[in-house]
Amino acid sequence: MSILEDFTPIIIARKDLEGIDMPHIDLLVVTLEITNITVKRIFIDGGSRNKTEPKKINLFIKVGDKIASVDFLVVNAPSTYNAILGRHWLHYMEVVPSTLHQVVRCVSLTRSGTFDIKGD
Repeated sequence: MSILEDFTPIIIARKDLEGIDMPHIDLLVVTLEITNITVKRIFIDGGSRNKTEPKKINLFIKVGDKIASVDFLVVNAPSTYNAILGRHWLHYMEVVPSTLHQVVRCVSLTRSGTFDIKGD
């Protein structure tokens, strides 16, 4: 048995562009629940690296039927975003972001299939 047999496929298709104003170069920004508080302006970043010396704080993020303990790096700097979630979080939560489609597609733990977090 292959390890891949345990995975639910996550497919993002051309039909998922319905309702998205095209063309665009928008970043993927979402609203999520962090430690039981709804937090807006969360940037989903699939590639940048933080080059400062931040402090670390651990908080819980709820995404659909998934809850994850996440280490946040706290930086004393002005920002447009309240939080930035990167590759480690994306991989741990088994989600796939698409800036083109303005969606984060997630595998459900309690239902078969996937669910979406739409960009704000």
